[in-house]
Amino acid sequence: MSVYEIKSYAVTWDYKQRKGKIQFIMAGKGNEETVAQVSDLRCEELAVSVDLLRNEKPVYFDTEYHTLHTGLEAVGENE
Repeated sequence: MSVYEIKSYAVTWDYKQRKGKIQFIMAGKGNEETVAQVSDLRCEELAVSVDLLRNEKPVYFDTEYHTLHTGLEAVGENE
């Protein structure tokens, strides 16, 4: 299985290259942590990713397909 719940993250924005990256620290098996990084993000991609990470819980990362997604939520739920 390549989907992990994100526990923490770090964001970097390079003003000269106008690219960003996000590093994820994720829950692994037992007490292990798994680390993943997504690089060369455009400003819009970085903004959407940070918005999900700040405002949703739980958030998951798929290390095989490099997708970021939330858990299931009820329609109309205000958090």
